[in-house]
Amino acid sequence: PVEGAAVPILTFDWEGVNIDLLFARLNSASVPPTLDIDNDSVLDGVDSATEKSLNGPRVTNLIAALVSGTGDREAQDDRYQRFLTVVRCVRKWAKARGLYSNKLGYWGGVNINI
Repeated sequence: PVEGAAVPILTFDWEGVNIDLLFARLNSASVPPTLDIDNDSVLDGVDSATEKSLNGPRVTNLIAALVSGTGDREAQDDRYQRFLTVVRCVRKWAKARGLYSNKLGYWGGVNINI
C-alpha cells in the first residue's frame, strides 16, 4: 500500500512492468459480468476514495471514445492506433526524463492522454 495516497492503491513490479492497482468498493455483494464503469450509476452511493479510483479508467475510456470519433470502424481503429502511438512516445519521453509520475506531481496517464 502507498501511505497517504488519495485512493487505495498497491504499487508493485511484475515481470519488469510497474503496476498501480487501484481498489474500488462497490455497493453490491459481487461484481456482475456486465458491469459498465462508464455508466454514471456505478458511482451511486460509493465513497470518495472509490469515486477517485474509478475516475482514471472512466476518463481514459471517454478519451478513447472521443479520439475514435465517428465514421466507419476501420477509420475509428486507425485514429485510435495513431493516438496510442503518440501517447506511448510521449510517455516514454517523459519517463526517460523523470517527468512521468502522477504520484509525484508530474504527468500521469490521463494528463498525457489529454
